[in-house]
Amino acid sequence: MPQTRRYSNTWRPLADLTILILDDVATAAGRAETRDGRQFTADQQGIHDRAVGMFALLAADHPGRFRIIDRRHVTIQVAVAQSTSWLADLRDQLTGGLKAS
Repeated sequence: MPQTRRYSNTWRPLADLTILILDDVATAAGRAETRDGRQFTADQQGIHDRAVGMFALLAADHPGRFRIIDRRHVTIQVAVAQSTSWLADLRDQLTGGLKAS
């Protein structure tokens, strides 16, 4: 993971806003397996586990760019409302509060 963390900023610039949605990995994997009609292999599960760690490190390193929604503790309605609010705030920052016509 340290190598990934060191090189992550060289891949491309970070977005102005990243909404990181956390969930129980096993629960999320179960939903995906049900949706796709197949089970994850051990390698695929490992990729998910490493991704969780990588995004947690990026969020910790760049708290001004990341907003976190923890789906283990909020409803989908709260998650949507929070995301909508953050996106509206970013739009207002980028446009000086001007609305698109």
